[in-house]
Amino acid sequence: MSYVIVKYLHFIGVFGLFALLLLEFYIVKPVLSGAMMTRLANVDLVYWAFGILAVVTGILLTVSVGKSASFFLSNPVYHIKVTLFGVAILATTYPTFFFQTHRRCAAAAEINVPKAVGTIIRLKFPVLFLLPLLAALMAQGYGC
Repeated sequence: MSYVIVKYLHFIGVFGLFALLLLEFYIVKPVLSGAMMTRLANVDLVYWAFGILAVVTGILLTVSVGKSASFFLSNPVYHIKVTLFGVAILATTYPTFFFQTHRRCAAAAEINVPKAVGTIIRLKFPVLFLLPLLAALMAQGYGC
């Protein structure tokens, strides 16, 4: 039963990441009002919470419940998946830093958003779309 609960929470984490990334994509513009920047910063914090949920449950799935850790740790597809997720996390730090440093600028009429912030958000989509594919490949025995 613990496997089912952890797997379910992992799915919730992943689905939450997709939904919140889509919301960030929708909200972010080249110029934002202070109020929209505050909203975007809050969305970004929830995005991180879902990312942490996905990571923690992913670690539990790897070492504690389900298949043995050796199944995952010896699988090159798993290493690609973890690396891509790690790259997405590292890429997310710059937009998060920008959002959080400007979140209290509600009095500002306009905040210019660096082009790199929008680019990073857009580039995370293909990375996140690859992760479930890699998980499905592992479940079918690829990489063993």
